[in-house]
Amino acid sequence: MQPIQTYMTLFGFTLLAGMVEPGLIGPLLVGLALFWAVDAFARPWWKTRHERRQTEEMNRRREAIPSRLVFDISRKIEHTEQQREIFRRRIAPVLQAHQKTLTRKWRQLVYDDEYGEPVFDAWDREMDYFITNVVAPQLETELSPVDHATVRVLISKAISNHLRSKQPLASFNDAMSGEDYERFCAQLLRDLGWRCTMTPPSGDQGVDIIVTSKDGRRIAVQCKKLSSPVGNAAVQEVSAGREYHEASAAVVVSNASFTPAARQLAQQCGVLLLHHEELPELSTRLPP
Repeated sequence: MQPIQTYMTLFGFTLLAGMVEPGLIGPLLVGLALFWAVDAFARPWWKTRHERRQTEEMNRRREAIPSRLVFDISRKIEHTEQQREIFRRRIAPVLQAHQKTLTRKWRQLVYDDEYGEPVFDAWDREMDYFITNVVAPQLETELSPVDHATVRVLISKAISNHLRSKQPLASFNDAMSGEDYERFCAQLLRDLGWRCTMTPPSGDQGVDIIVTSKDGRRIAVQCKKLSSPVGNAAVQEVSAGREYHEASAAVVVSNASFTPAARQLAQQCGVLLLHHEELPELSTRLPP
């Protein structure tokens, strides 16, 4: 009800009361005047106080909404981090088991182009293959895009840790020639306890090094320093050279990877394919 309506109503009641009891009309009019004076003074104050309280309540509610949202988001983030930590723990043994192979693949497949920019195309395909055919089957679960990206990050960290923990081959560099690479492999084999004889640069029949074990076993080794995968021609050459040099085993050593055709032929011919970082395992990798 508006103030003027309130006053008119009270004035009407006062007149009615004065008609019933004429002696009351004076005090009632005085009371009505006092009520009007108090109301005229107090109403703005009460209105301002009420509006201020409403504003404060609205502000409090507005502040409470972001707080609840932040709390909910924080809980979701915490839950997601817990899930990721569980995922990391599940995948750690898989990466640990293949850490050495992944590092070797990274060395073989990542290279600088003619402009000095690193090329990761082949390495990206290798990671996709590893995640799809090795990681996912062992985890027995379908990997989401986020899981796939997480695995890629973990693979990079595993390779980085392996490279930091391993003493680098100081004598090897990408700028060395093919002959330098042959001498490098021979020296590495000597350091590992093998007796090595370098073949002549020409007429070697596809064999660069004749390796002899302590028990007299002869191994024909061909060394390939390449910037692209080694093809099956190297397998054919060292397989023939094994017979020519009367060796019991044949090995192709390279800084690069091997084509599928080379791997297939090597399996059929009994030729061992190694990266030079795998030479310390030669004695255990040789066929009987």
